[in-house]
Amino acid sequence: MGILHRFKNWLTASKRPIEALGHPDLYPIDIEQITIELDLLEKAKDLGQKGLPAPDAKMLTGSEADIVRTIERHRQGNVNWAVRRLAVLSEAMSKQQMTLQVNQARQADEEFNRKANLRLADFEARLRASGMQARVHQEELESFRALNRLTRQSRHQSALRSILALAIVGIFILIEGAANATLFAQGLDGGWLEGLVIAMLFAAVNVVLAFVVGKYLLRQLFHRSWPRKFVGIAGAVLGLLSVGCMALLTTHYRDSLTAGVENAATVAFRSVVVQPLMFSDIFSVILCVLSVGFGVAAMVDGLFSDDLYPGYGSASRRAQKSLEEYEADLAEAREELEQLKEGALAEFDGIVSRSRGVIASLQNCIEDKRTTASRLSTAMHDVDHSLSALLRRFRTENEKHRGGVPRPAYFDEYPALTQVPLPNFDIEPDLASLETRRNMVEALVAEAQDIRARIQASFSQQFDSLKTLDANFTNKEGT
Repeated sequence: MGILHRFKNWLTASKRPIEALGHPDLYPIDIEQITIELDLLEKAKDLGQKGLPAPDAKMLTGSEADIVRTIERHRQGNVNWAVRRLAVLSEAMSKQQMTLQVNQARQADEEFNRKANLRLADFEARLRASGMQARVHQEELESFRALNRLTRQSRHQSALRSILALAIVGIFILIEGAANATLFAQGLDGGWLEGLVIAMLFAAVNVVLAFVVGKYLLRQLFHRSWPRKFVGIAGAVLGLLSVGCMALLTTHYRDSLTAGVENAATVAFRSVVVQPLMFSDIFSVILCVLSVGFGVAAMVDGLFSDDLYPGYGSASRRAQKSLEEYEADLAEAREELEQLKEGALAEFDGIVSRSRGVIASLQNCIEDKRTTASRLSTAMHDVDHSLSALLRRFRTENEKHRGGVPRPAYFDEYPALTQVPLPNFDIEPDLASLETRRNMVEALVAEAQDIRARIQASFSQQFDSLKTLDANFTNKEGT
């Protein structure tokens, strides 16, 4: 019967790991479970029926010793849990550092000023170079205006308009070439394709030459200097002659091809010299008119591709380009200065927020430390109470079955448990440290507005230094 009972107890025994006994919240001591595990009642009955322990016995029975060992194991487990918990809390509290960050936050304006000075020192050489170039080009433009007595603003074309002027030249070449290709094809064995190639060649020479004359020679008509005006008059005559000659050469070359003569180019040249206005048919007249029209249009396009006053457009563009380059450098410096300011303010706000988080974490750790001490005290008290409860249960059951044999005197006493050193849960130093840090954070929060204002003031000072550079290096009036 005893063997079957012990087998049943083994099946119903707790499967908790030994270390689990050290967590009084999850695994509080269970008197009923220990009674079953140690088979206390059955053993107490067996011993009582045998008159054991003897009336004069002074030592604990094996079952009573098992009770003491079990209780002491629970006590040690609770202490081990408290030690581990205290170590975790101490490590967590030691990581909550904020003094260095708070001191850095108080000097945020000085740190911003230092970084701003370093970055502006890098930009200063660039700004001086680009600003000096802008000022030189501006002075050159003002000198040009004074020398030529110009009071109006330059009407020079933008980069897009200049590209468009060149694109128009290309369009003229394509249109004139395509239009003349059909007329040339009538006298060529290669048909329209060969006619297109020859027509494109004539159109390119005609249009490009007219555009160059209009852009560089014809514009001299608008110069204040009479010698330059004469150059412009000569350019106009030269442009018209070039357009007329190219139109006649193109037309007579087509007539020679249509007539099927050998050496068509030579015959065409002689025809231009001897009888320039003698055309073979109406298509030749159309070809001549088209060539003259596109040539004149290209000359006008070249004339209006820039300011009409010679040199004014290029001088204005140089001044404008160098000013734009300087302003781009200045804008980049200001943008980086703005980013530094925003970064400094964000870092300061982050330190304030993290410092408040440190205070909250420390408060939680201290409260957890206080709670852990209380839980350990309660658990140890419960374990001590469980010792007397288990021993009373065993001894009472034993007395019921002793059959009149007197109980031993030591049944009236309870054995002393081994003293277990308890971890130190003193929170007074922690509270003092918390108070010091809280005062530090409160002082930082109280200074927050002043620190932000100092960062903004430092930013304004650095920004004003950029405006001073802007005023010293450039004079934007009249550009």
